[in-house]
Order: sequence, then C-alpha cells, then structure tokens
Amino acid sequence: MLSSLPTRPLSVDELQSLHRSGSLVAAAPINVVLDPDQDRSRSLVVSAVLATEAFVVGVSYDPSDQTWNKVIQKENGPESEKGPDGTVESVIMEAESALEQEAERLEEDGEVGEIFGSDVEDGVNADYRDGTELNKVLQKQYDEYTQE
Repeated sequence: MLSSLPTRPLSVDELQSLHRSGSLVAAAPINVVLDPDQDRSRSLVVSAVLATEAFVVGVSYDPSDQTWNKVIQKENGPESEKGPDGTVESVIMEAESALEQEAERLEEDGEVGEIFGSDVEDGVNADYRDGTELNKVLQKQYDEYTQE
C-alpha cells in the first residue's frame, strides 16, 4: 500500500480521489498542513488513515526522506463489526489516535502549529494546522512533482 503513494505529500483532493477510485475501502486525512495563503484547496496531507478490506493503516509523511511511513497497522475486522463504509470504527479510531499522537510530537518540536480548524468526513476528523516552516518544505516538494 505504501509503495503506491508518491514520494511527496498528497493534497486533500488527491486523497479523496484515491478513496473514490475504489482501490481502498477508505482514505481519510487526519492531519493537514494549510497552504501559506490559507487556501484549503492547496492544503497538504501529512497523515492519513487508509483502509483495505483486510487492513487499516495509519500513514505519516516524512519530508526529510520524502517517504510515507506506516505508523500503525491493524486488521480491518472482524467482518461482523464492519460498518456500511467497510471499516471497523474502533480500528479506525485507534489508527486516528496513533496519528494524533504523532502530530502532537510534531507540534511539541515546533514543526507544526496548533490546530486552528477541523473537518469531519465519514466520521473521521481531519485537523488543519499551521505548518510554519514545514509548510514551505511540503509545498516545494509538492510543486516540484506536480508542475513537471
């Protein structure tokens, strides 16, 4: 699953397209760094929950290595507990919690600012943060790959 992600951050729109493509049962942003101009359409995902029929994976983007890393992976089951979206809510919440802990570490290190806004989509909460210097790095990496 990680090998299919690009070596750059994803926009919120790209993550939503991945979800709609049918290759995943679910794909939801957890932590998003806002564009310097505060344009949410150019905001970049730094962590997300991705789900297949078998697994729920929490991933986090590392701009220094330009890679996505697995923070947590859990079985997406049992089948009897799956909701209409094809995921087990408690497993999604566990992955979301692990990614929130990762974001808190980034906040403590001064890499991202505090949460200033949130969106809830399909029961998953996406937190929007001021990315400070990290945002400039993410935007540069995103623009280098998408404007070629």
